[in-house]
Amino acid sequence: MKFASVCVLLCIGICGSLTSGKSVLQVQGDQDWSYLILSQFWPASSCIYFEEKKDECYIPPKVKGWTIHGLWPSRPDSTEYPNNCHPSMVFNMTQIKVLRPRLDLQWHYYDKDGDPTYLWNHEWIKHGTCAVTLPDLRGELKYFNKTLDLHSHVNLTEALAKSGVLPSKTDTYKRDMFFNAVMKYYSFKPYIVCDYDREERKAYIDQIYLCYSKTFEQQDCYPTPSMSRDGSPSKTDPPSYYNKCEESDDIYYLPFNDNEGKTNHHRNQDNSLVFRSENAKH
Repeated sequence: MKFASVCVLLCIGICGSLTSGKSVLQVQGDQDWSYLILSQFWPASSCIYFEEKKDECYIPPKVKGWTIHGLWPSRPDSTEYPNNCHPSMVFNMTQIKVLRPRLDLQWHYYDKDGDPTYLWNHEWIKHGTCAVTLPDLRGELKYFNKTLDLHSHVNLTEALAKSGVLPSKTDTYKRDMFFNAVMKYYSFKPYIVCDYDREERKAYIDQIYLCYSKTFEQQDCYPTPSMSRDGSPSKTDPPSYYNKCEESDDIYYLPFNDNEGKTNHHRNQDNSLVFRSENAKH
């Protein structure tokens, strides 16, 4: 009996398998997490990123504001999220086919020449497979549907506008203006991510994180070890609510829709927007 018990414990510790019904999922890495990060992209800044490789990117005509990057199981005071927890849980687009219209609008991948399902595949494998320990997120359909629902109930464009932070080709903002605007609107601390073009020496607002409990109640995000421009942890700065956003930066929040009339872009026949930033390398 003792031998059997030892074998069971060894199997749990070494194999790390999770049984659900008749299926056995192979567990990889540390799955422990205590809250969720809903990360959102600003489309115009995503295009700055992609133009470095291909000069232009694709923004669908119906996209008017911030879109989803992902929903990430997370731990406080850590730069390492649990990730790639179940290698056997491969992405299967047919499981979320019913969500495709919402995914194309709310969770768009901005690489004009890329596979439109790439981002969904990546987010499921890296983060979704770690979220399955929560019943409401167990499986592709639940994970993607819940993320879309959370996103549907937030409006970062409005939150920023209420504090006078508006998309502009010429005006810039300090990092605290983004943080304070979102915190004032939602009454919880966000986390702010910037992108920096070294060649042009310009900083852009890239992402904003909102945080949730395991019961999907909004909560404060946590400060993390400060990150330098190259993405490495700073050895001198204390933990903060900013990633690649320096206190002295004048941060651009670029417009991308026709109403602003301030971006360098053209329309395809389907009225989709192809954005080409002024910094594109021709």
